[in-house]
Amino acid sequence: MQHNYKLDGPKVVALKSPRAVTFCILIATLAVRARAQFANADLELATHATSPAFATVPITFTVVVKNLGPDYVTGVEVNNQVPEGSAVSLATVVHSDGREFPGGCFVGTVGSLAGSVSCSVGSIDVNQFATITIVFTAPEGHQTVHSWTFAGLNNETNLANNDVETTLQVLPAAAIPVASAFLLMLLGLALAIVGWVRTAV
Repeated sequence: MQHNYKLDGPKVVALKSPRAVTFCILIATLAVRARAQFANADLELATHATSPAFATVPITFTVVVKNLGPDYVTGVEVNNQVPEGSAVSLATVVHSDGREFPGGCFVGTVGSLAGSVSCSVGSIDVNQFATITIVFTAPEGHQTVHSWTFAGLNNETNLANNDVETTLQVLPAAAIPVASAFLLMLLGLALAIVGWVRTAV
């Protein structure tokens, strides 16, 4: 007995239906979420800031989020709260392989969002990391930057290293020029004394 099969079978025709396409997308999404929910990851945060810091002088603040494993992690977010009265001029996300995450960072400027820098990091493989760089100016005084992260759809195995508070001592903007002028004055006075001694001898 001979059978004839059409390449344009029911499965191909079914996918042409909008409902079928939506259904397939839904199944794929649920599959990704189901996989993530059974995956475990330990995200670790580390921060570094310009030191010393001076008011009105841009401060470079970096946050490194690393996946300690044991599984691949997706949907990573890193949030930061810079000091009240700060002005953020730059916020970027770069992965350890050099790629920049297209989602980037959102800088809040109004109401309760003022001073917040929320960064979408995306996915991080095991033992890989992403670096968030934030450049801002802050008012003088004892300041704190609060940073925290969460592992998206994955199960976070260790919450103790997901939250970091970084203390900044922001000095007055006039501290550097005043110190420089004072040193120049002392140097000028010393040279004048040396010149007077030589002339007297």
